[in-house]
Amino acid sequence: MATINMVLGTIANTHPSKHANVHTRGFTPIVINFAEVAAAKGSALVAGDVIRTEYVPMRSAVTLGTLGVRQAPNAEATAVTLSVGTEATTPTRYVNAYNYRTAPVGAVVGSAGGDALIVGDTTDYITLTITALTGTLTSGIVIVGAELLDLSGRTSNAGLATRT
Repeated sequence: MATINMVLGTIANTHPSKHANVHTRGFTPIVINFAEVAAAKGSALVAGDVIRTEYVPMRSAVTLGTLGVRQAPNAEATAVTLSVGTEATTPTRYVNAYNYRTAPVGAVVGSAGGDALIVGDTTDYITLTITALTGTLTSGIVIVGAELLDLSGRTSNAGLATRT
């Protein structure tokens, strides 16, 4: 069992806010190619592997998590279940043991996971966990999405735009 970091360096430690005084939700879909994940790990993928898909900055709320199937897994992966959640708290918070082997291409599942997960003065990651695996997973593509809300302090209040 291993943790493989696939977080894009260009979006680490950033929030999806429109501008400095407006708190907006941002939905970030991250494409996960299992061939690339196996190459990054340097060995075969196994049940229990955790794939970091997105960095969750301090003082954020995660309000939604999703899993979409873009390409079916290879035929040698006879049973594959995947979960989406957060690394530090609940790895199955948004999607719990979804059967990737039988899922049709184009399927999207997800959940708001109850109350929004608030990340305080620490950071976290949105993760894709290989919950169960029979055979070998060497290909296939999924999209892991998370909706983040920036809750960091602002120096001033947001104003309302007016039409003239």
